[in-house]
Amino acid sequence: LATASKENKSVFLLFTDRDGCGSCNMMENAILLTPEFKEFSAKKIIYLELDFSAATNGGSLECQKLSVDYNVESFPTLLLVDNAGLPYQKFQYQGQTKQEFIAEIEKALTKKELKTKFLNSKNEDEKKKIAADFVAARVDGENFIFFADLIAYGVLNDKNLKVEEKIKELGDLYIYSKDDAFIAKLVVDLKKLDPEKKLGTTRLFVIREFINLVMAKKEDKAFEYFLTNKAIFKGEDLGYLYQFGTHLIEIGKPEKMVEII
Repeated sequence: LATASKENKSVFLLFTDRDGCGSCNMMENAILLTPEFKEFSAKKIIYLELDFSAATNGGSLECQKLSVDYNVESFPTLLLVDNAGLPYQKFQYQGQTKQEFIAEIEKALTKKELKTKFLNSKNEDEKKKIAADFVAARVDGENFIFFADLIAYGVLNDKNLKVEEKIKELGDLYIYSKDDAFIAKLVVDLKKLDPEKKLGTTRLFVIREFINLVMAKKEDKAFEYFLTNKAIFKGEDLGYLYQFGTHLIEIGKPEKMVEII
């Protein structure tokens, strides 16, 4: 990260297992060991390989901590992170050629540059264009929270979206973002979009408060809050409730899980 900051580059993280992962070895031979990738890597990114093979005793303690921090569930996992360590793009190896794989990384690097340009711009027309270009070019694997400012600005200024569609597009940003300043601004925007609270904003406010109580480990308050507002929860919110209910069982309160069900 220190090198990334000094050279103004992103870090490309590869979580791999050379002993037990056939895809890892295929990718290594087809892409990572090629002169083309090595040349690209040396110029454009800081490449960091984290090996969890038996030869390294399943990875060092530092590697294991990083696998938890970055929620690594399988090998290979490939991430681009900024010079603060924040992940902004996840990649999958699906038999791409080296040229295709390098192009995917270059596209992600360009989108990160768009974010920097967007945040530094003082021109509203320029910001609208950057945000529109970004939203139009979104791909799987992007960390939408990392790009929240861009996405929100693009959605709010999209004249082709209905108000209900805008609120739906902004929903996950509002629920999951941990940036207090961003959330405060987004609340103002949501209230402008839905001043009478009839188009879905009430649900977003309730879900975020519920999740905040759960994350703060205020189980009893979260449970009572759910009971008070249960009419607002929808089928798509089942994931939050299931996780909370599972936690209630773990702490010896299965009867509350039953009541939620």
